[in-house]
Amino acid sequence: MAIIAGPCAIESRDQAFVVAEAVWRSGAKFFRGGAFKPRHSPYAFQGLGEDGLKILEDIREKYGLKIVTEALDEAGVDLVERYADVIQIGARSMQNFTLLRRVGQITSAGAV
Repeated sequence: MAIIAGPCAIESRDQAFVVAEAVWRSGAKFFRGGAFKPRHSPYAFQGLGEDGLKILEDIREKYGLKIVTEALDEAGVDLVERYADVIQIGARSMQNFTLLRRVGQITSAGAV
């Protein structure tokens, strides 16, 4: 059974590593954290972006956890693919057919 756990958003390096250690100690094999967090207000926290992805990469190196994070758009797929082991597609993106086609190109090539 695959257990995936982690925070909704990667807010800081310290926060992510505290949660990652708890996830690792629990026996989970996947760490999920959002580097991109679209919000209703453009003034609200939108995530750390690539800096958040780099934190996730460091967590993989330290704890050996597989990384799961969301790609929000077609342009972000390449960036997420570079850092994550699993690309998550959120419910709000299930009608974004250009995003789904782009991710499908990755999975059809065998790199998930």
